[in-house]
Amino acid sequence: MAQNILLHGNSIFLNGLAAWLQPQPGLTVRRQLPGNGPLPPDDFDTVIVDIYETPIAEALARFEAYPHLTLVAVDARLDTVIVLSGQVYRLHALIDVLHCLD
Repeated sequence: MAQNILLHGNSIFLNGLAAWLQPQPGLTVRRQLPGNGPLPPDDFDTVIVDIYETPIAEALARFEAYPHLTLVAVDARLDTVIVLSGQVYRLHALIDVLHCLD
């Protein structure tokens, strides 16, 4: 089963990543430029953003309604990757934080 990846942005890093990912077997890679309108997130398993182009808070706001997505934020300047996946929990009390750790 192919994994469907959305690269959200147009940074040099994401352009290089697209070129590297596209020939990989089992991956379907699509691109979206910021501000070019919505692509249906239901079509994707993973969204990759460059945090210097799309801040994490903006990416979370845009994609949080789709808990099946894995959001990958890359920071090429610091050589780091932040992976945020799946579930969004509403916080009603401090004990709810503890429940998320299970």
